[in-house]
Amino acid sequence: EQGIALYTQHLNGALQLASPDIQEEIRVGGRDTYRMVLAAAFNLPDLLEDQKTKGELSVVDARNIMHKVSLRMQDPDVLEKVAKKCSTTVALNDSAEAKQIELAHKHTVVQEVMVTDVYLSEAGGVSLVKECGFGEGEEGYVTMQCAMAEHQGD
Repeated sequence: EQGIALYTQHLNGALQLASPDIQEEIRVGGRDTYRMVLAAAFNLPDLLEDQKTKGELSVVDARNIMHKVSLRMQDPDVLEKVAKKCSTTVALNDSAEAKQIELAHKHTVVQEVMVTDVYLSEAGGVSLVKECGFGEGEEGYVTMQCAMAEHQGD
């Protein structure tokens, strides 16, 4: 996870210094690399070909999906779950290392709740990934992330 974050940070730095044509090449390369990582990590060899066949999401569709994500994130049950799980984490001391460990734990809590309670939960009758047309379960979640990669900088 830290490697992907560092990669993204370096990629964004390079984008700021490049010409518009180079920016587009780097953006597409970054998007495609992210998609290849997802396909390999989740053993979904058809993911990239399926994405090419379906084409890219429009920016409007991507924003509408993220609006749905944000609405589910704001659900009181989701917020309470994050708060409860994060409140059990306390740094053992005031050192920078202890605070970093605490922050990493809280980040993990948020990630887990996002996946299980925002994207995959069927509490409202149907999961968000299914509602948005990406299928079901983990594979639907990965397919959604792959499709959203086109607009990750938006």
